[in-house]
Amino acid sequence: MSSQNFFRLFFAMCAVAVVFAASTPAYAISTKPNEPILAFQRAYDFTFFVYRRVDTPVGWYVTYDGFYVQRTPQKVWLYGNEYRKGTLTPTKVLVGSVDPRKSPYPFAQLTDAQKRDAPPEIVLEREPQKPGNKN
Repeated sequence: MSSQNFFRLFFAMCAVAVVFAASTPAYAISTKPNEPILAFQRAYDFTFFVYRRVDTPVGWYVTYDGFYVQRTPQKVWLYGNEYRKGTLTPTKVLVGSVDPRKSPYPFAQLTDAQKRDAPPEIVLEREPQKPGNKN
């Protein structure tokens, strides 16, 4: 292979790599379906778990109480709304700012059949506290 052909091939491969990297959102969370993800909402110092369902659109996750959420490029978690049947759109309501079950906003959530297929609730156990320790 001549050096001219080598450089053409090299630059073509670099161009493909750049296009691939640019098309992949930098804020996406790579995870396996139904694998728990510990999420953090900085505005409220709020930590919660989400998971990705196989039937959930790319970039969307589900909280363990069954509500669809999305992480923005600014690393803020927002509740989702069903714009049209089957089409999720992010709201401007931050996860942790309201109780989604009592909110007047129509947040998108799993159906009862989908909730039955949800992974089991995550329970974090704390280490036993030593006497005299108030934390």
